Amino acid sequence: MTDEEWVAMKKHPFFAYEMLSPIRYLRLALDIPYCHHEKWTAAGTTRLKGTQIPIVARIFAVVDVWTH
Repeated sequence: MTDEEWVAMKKHPFFAYEMLSPIRYLRLALDIPYCHHEKWTAAGTTRLKGTQIPIVARIFAVVDVWTH
């Protein structure tokens, strides 16, 4: 993966949020695609840390890792 591709890939939570937010019935679930790569230490894309990371995103992150 090139540096340019890596930069674009790191933006996918933002792209997902933008694409899904107009869909009314998905609005309650937007924390999942937006925050699922956050790290407890604030090393993720939005710099949320610890309990600032929505619980649904934390659960999804575990499931995401478990299923790959």
